[in-house]
Amino acid sequence: MSAWASEYHLTLGQVVVDKKSNEKMATHQNTADLITVAAGDYILALKKNQKILLEEVESEFYDKKKD
Repeated sequence: MSAWASEYHLTLGQVVVDKKSNEKMATHQNTADLITVAAGDYILALKKNQKILLEEVESEFYDKKKD
């Protein structure tokens, strides 16, 4: 798991975690809410088993690319 300062393109820290130990944590709504409320940036891990959500995200990126 990494902490990244996007404004400075700098990794602030990294921690090796057990395999699959943070898989659920990283995709919880509460985690994303806490980070965004604190004005932080967040990259959400999205897996292919979330078909509808994946299609919505792909569509959003496609629409932005056309602009």
